[in-house]
Amino acid sequence: MEFIQCVLMAGALDRFDDFVDGCLIDSSPSSLLVHRQVPGRQASDKDKFFSEIVNLRNSFPDLCYEVDDMIDDGNGKVVVRATMSGTHKGSQI
Repeated sequence: MEFIQCVLMAGALDRFDDFVDGCLIDSSPSSLLVHRQVPGRQASDKDKFFSEIVNLRNSFPDLCYEVDDMIDDGNGKVVVRATMSGTHKGSQI
């Protein structure tokens, strides 16, 4: 929950690594989001997820998430279903 409040909603992108490690598997349908590719290497799911957050924050500066469901299996896997709202101000998406 702190990740959603701090990074997604408040835009504290410098805190991203405090919450997300290299084992992230991003299974969100992100066909609408633009992933930044680094020339010469494949972007990891963590890199792609960070890029998605940057794009969302740039496009929706007043981004707000309402968590509908959150499941923690107790072994480090967390699944979140949330409703996002905000005023579209950017060119992305």
